[in-house]
Amino acid sequence: MKKLAGVLCVLLCITMVVCGCGGGKESSGSGNRDSLRFGLQGEPVGLDPSLANEQMAWAIFYQIYDTLIFREEDGSYSSRLADKWEISEDGMKLTFWLRSDVKFHNGETLTADDVKYTVDRLLESPYTTDIVVGIKEAVVVDEHTVDIVMEHPYGAILDCISEVNFSIVNKKAVEEAGDSFNRNPVGTGPYKFVSWSNGEKINLEAFDEYYRGEPSIKDVTFKFFTDMSTAAIALETGDLDFLSHAPLADRNNLTNNEKVSWYETEINGCVFVAFNNEEGIFKDPKIRRAVSYAIDKEAVLQGAAEGCGKTLESLIPPACFGYSEDFKGDGYDLEKAKKLLAEAGYPDGFTATMKTTETFTYSKPAEIIQGQLSKIGIDLKLDKVERGTYFDDVYGSNFEITVFNTTAPVPDADTILEFYFCGDNIESGLNFSRTRNDEFDDMVKKAQVSTDQEERLELYNRANEIVRDEAIAIPLYTFMAPAAVNKDLKGVKADSLYKFYIFDYSW
Repeated sequence: MKKLAGVLCVLLCITMVVCGCGGGKESSGSGNRDSLRFGLQGEPVGLDPSLANEQMAWAIFYQIYDTLIFREEDGSYSSRLADKWEISEDGMKLTFWLRSDVKFHNGETLTADDVKYTVDRLLESPYTTDIVVGIKEAVVVDEHTVDIVMEHPYGAILDCISEVNFSIVNKKAVEEAGDSFNRNPVGTGPYKFVSWSNGEKINLEAFDEYYRGEPSIKDVTFKFFTDMSTAAIALETGDLDFLSHAPLADRNNLTNNEKVSWYETEINGCVFVAFNNEEGIFKDPKIRRAVSYAIDKEAVLQGAAEGCGKTLESLIPPACFGYSEDFKGDGYDLEKAKKLLAEAGYPDGFTATMKTTETFTYSKPAEIIQGQLSKIGIDLKLDKVERGTYFDDVYGSNFEITVFNTTAPVPDADTILEFYFCGDNIESGLNFSRTRNDEFDDMVKKAQVSTDQEERLELYNRANEIVRDEAIAIPLYTFMAPAAVNKDLKGVKADSLYKFYIFDYSW
């Protein structure tokens, strides 16, 4: 079984609510700068869009790759590598007409063969099943025209095609590089890859032949941090210019710093408790449900995200199709939790291990839940590992219980529910909880192919009921997606998926 070394989720945000920013006085000298130092919460697992499906990789993808079309903040679509596109009346074919002036970083000109090659790779990869839903194949019409042929219509298909893992790669570059392409990417974006220093940084430089023009910022350095408070200090002292995933615990310090601007919006994703539903003590749904009743979600939100966000009743974030304000999950009820534990044969509780990472967004909610579950006799031991090991272990189902954090780059419930919990995705490692529930699968698959939106909502509500009643996973909260930035950097906006395009920035 292949192990997925990354994070995903599933659905692009339809709306963004910018909740605040800080600013300050002008500083001298920034107008002459043409470089940027960008802080990341960890090191990417790789830079091949068909293999690396996680936020730290995405941060680089936005700079070095392009997609056929681009999804704007208001939900509309604009052209990128495709000048224009058309969807057949029955939704079974999408035709894209490519720009003729696009160059890859290796000097090759973009053709329909590159698009077909990209789609073929995405269809073959276990890491990108969420963005090829319903796609049968890509067919070259001529040098600059390509058809994407569907197995069935899919309402979110344009969202999928505009998602960053649908970035177009150069056939010649990938075939020549082989496995090393994951560390030596070639794209069509405004920046080209220069070097990667393990555990330290990735360097990019402006691509002079970028079809949309030359960027104002010429040199970009992505620096990796495991301690985000250290990264926040680096921003305050001027050693960083941009900090994605800025720690909410440092929000007050950073917003009060006259040299820093703070941007935030509600993230399009969710934090949830996941179990190994196939092996170990949590294969018993009564025990999982006991855990659900023992968690005070509001307390977790306050302690882990400074109260900036909202608790969730289901796994579907508010910005995704399929979200229902009327749906209710389990409440906080210690007596029900203790009763279920007793019925499962553990009246005095038990000991288990919760896998987590060293990063605050994972470790902090884990620590809070550790304390909450102790009230019903569950003694959780926290196993904190580095980020890469964590994802290897989780996607290899090498865990008992964990707190997982996912975003939804395609704004449809299918991306989270199908991607993480349908039985078809167990062997690929995507369904890392190893959930097997035929009724749940049936609801999600029917919703996937239905063109009746009311029917789809009903199917997703039933799927959510199964998740709740079987405690397949426990939704916790959604939080704010912040960025802290040198206040002299222009063009920055908050984004619900941490989509930051340095091409748009200037000093």
